Amino acid sequence: KSAKDFIVLANCLFDMGYHTINWNLGCPHPQVTKKMRGSGLLPHTERIQAFLDEVVPAMKGKLSIKTRLGQKNSEDLLRLAPILNQYPLEEVIIHPRTGLQMYEGNVDLEGFETCLSILRHPVVYNGDIRSAGDFRALSGRFENVDRWMIGRWSLVNPFLPGVIKTGLNKEDNRVERLKHFHDALYEQYAAVLSGPSHLLNRMKAQWNYFSLSFRDCGKTVKKIRKAGSPGHYLEVVSRFFETEAVWEEEKND
Repeated sequence: KSAKDFIVLANCLFDMGYHTINWNLGCPHPQVTKKMRGSGLLPHTERIQAFLDEVVPAMKGKLSIKTRLGQKNSEDLLRLAPILNQYPLEEVIIHPRTGLQMYEGNVDLEGFETCLSILRHPVVYNGDIRSAGDFRALSGRFENVDRWMIGRWSLVNPFLPGVIKTGLNKEDNRVERLKHFHDALYEQYAAVLSGPSHLLNRMKAQWNYFSLSFRDCGKTVKKIRKAGSPGHYLEVVSRFFETEAVWEEEKND
């Protein structure tokens, strides 16, 4: 929420070769919102406007914004949208829930549609695209939207973007390919994270998503969460992929 700090960081990133910086007004987690950050800033329209007045002229590159409909209700973004139209934003990404909802309850498609009619920037839809069927329904309803964000569900089913893009849903060896993805992710995290505890915590968190891809893997997830060392973790995961993993076709397709 500090414009000066944002400008310094953004311009450092632009100097590194990045072209667009995103300001996240959508994070719903209480430890963020209680500090008037993320979606916690959405009720404070005047603060957002003052921030943009200072940041936009000082940035070397482009700015996009990710947002929710509001913190407690969808009135926040309705008030904010005409103000956002005053700035040269690259795009506005909307998750049509409130911050208080976190990731629970239904997305508010009517609220999204209203904001879509007000905003003059390219709008990206984000929220609950869990299958190709979800995407078809949403893209059929919002024909003017041509930018989409899948988010967490691409971790649950990494094949989903390809299915949406090609219309084909005949990937072979999904369990094996997801294992390769897991192993590559583990290796990359191991190379950059500090120590085994940090690595284990990060990989265990990934299984909140991976587990939704497989049938009846609750017992394995419990074993993963109890793993006290990288060696134990890899042993449990390897055994699961080799002897237990069954792709949840209906849920993922």
